Amino acid sequence: MAQALQHSEEEHAQTILTIREDAALTQEASLEHAATLADQARQQRDKEAAAQLSQAVTATESAMRALHDKEVSVDSVLIQC
Repeated sequence: MAQALQHSEEEHAQTILTIREDAALTQEASLEHAATLADQARQQRDKEAAAQLSQAVTATESAMRALHDKEVSVDSVLIQC
């Protein structure tokens, strides 16, 4: 009877260890998944920021060209006078 009880306790202890190992693996997988999602979100934000910066540069270049064209036009008028 004592052996049966000891065997039962050993099985119970092994079951607990197995559950803890499974929980640790599940937690590790969850953390890896969360890190992957965070990385994807950061990459998307970086992509969107780069697109906005590109649009701002394009708008600035366009404004500078327009300003330059206006200055050239004014200079041409002044030279003719």
